[in-house]
Amino acid sequence: MSKVDENLLEEFAMWLNEPESERQPKTQKDWAFQHGVHETTITNWRRRLEARGDEGEIERFKNKVYQFAMKGNARYAELYAKLNKLFPDPREERSKEVPLTADDYRRIDEEADRRIRESENRSD
Repeated sequence: MSKVDENLLEEFAMWLNEPESERQPKTQKDWAFQHGVHETTITNWRRRLEARGDEGEIERFKNKVYQFAMKGNARYAELYAKLNKLFPDPREERSKEVPLTADDYRRIDEEADRRIRESENRSD
């Protein structure tokens, strides 16, 4: 892979690691068009990155992000922190929440009523 391809691959990896709602351009196809790269190449790059380091691309990418972060670039510092799970992703925290069932609401309501009655009895 040429130096130009490696730079584009790193740029693509950074784009890919951004939350989908924040990506510019929005789609992989648009990214390919904007950077003059064939869609098939982008798909191959994505597979290679998702293979989790067969050739060390992910580690090289993380190292590049770290280098930019250490130069004072806040965006790269945030990305580095996310990649290394240095602070929790709020979406993951929300996904751990367990929804209440109808029975849970009924028990909560009964407990609230019981506490109100106890409180009223104490004040009499």
